[in-house]
Amino acid sequence: MGEDGDYQAVAGTGGNQPIRVALAWRSRRVQPEGPAVELLEGPFRSGHRPPLARTFVDLASGRRLTVVANHLKSKGDCPEEADSPDRDRGDGQGCWNASRVEAVRALDLWLKSDPTGAGTAHRILLGDFNSYTREDPLRLLRSLGWRDAVPVRDASHRHHSFVYRGLAGALDHALLSPGLVATVLAAQSWAINSDESEWFDYNLERRPPTVYRPLPFAASDHDPLIVVLDLRRAAQ
Repeated sequence: MGEDGDYQAVAGTGGNQPIRVALAWRSRRVQPEGPAVELLEGPFRSGHRPPLARTFVDLASGRRLTVVANHLKSKGDCPEEADSPDRDRGDGQGCWNASRVEAVRALDLWLKSDPTGAGTAHRILLGDFNSYTREDPLRLLRSLGWRDAVPVRDASHRHHSFVYRGLAGALDHALLSPGLVATVLAAQSWAINSDESEWFDYNLERRPPTVYRPLPFAASDHDPLIVVLDLRRAAQ
């Protein structure tokens, strides 16, 4: 893939979900160490897309980094049972919040068991958590030691990755293990998608082909995150 032809990728099975996550890497920059592994147990048996983890060796520094692709259950298709813990409680977090909390707790325990067998504590969680920055799943992950690569929204730093019914927020996150915090050189949301009109988006079956252009803009409905790490700053 790409002009240099040096990109490789691996996709998860997706479990019983129609959508699955994947990891892509540039082979001249990093080398995978061991196979990619999925979490298919507990809350990831159904509902959530199973997370996919793989350890890479950074060729510039020789340091190892475990990268985890995530895509938690969305807020839609609410449960029909009135007494379900996943019903919309009117607190702004939508449906299935309890399931997302359970999922991130299981994700944290899984990663602390070193599922790739790499023996490194350097890990980064990436993807669509379907949870905004201040919602319960993200607050739990922070309480368990994970740190936001992109600073948490405040008066001096406002960012978003998704727009829904005119409201903007960050559903997509990059969360670092503590030893990686010092390695971050830059981190930001790349505003190429969520602010664009649906008229220009990538769903060609819904738009006249003359409207869409093969440019970065409107290539998805979420904005990607860009995180630049210098792993030479990481502890051994």
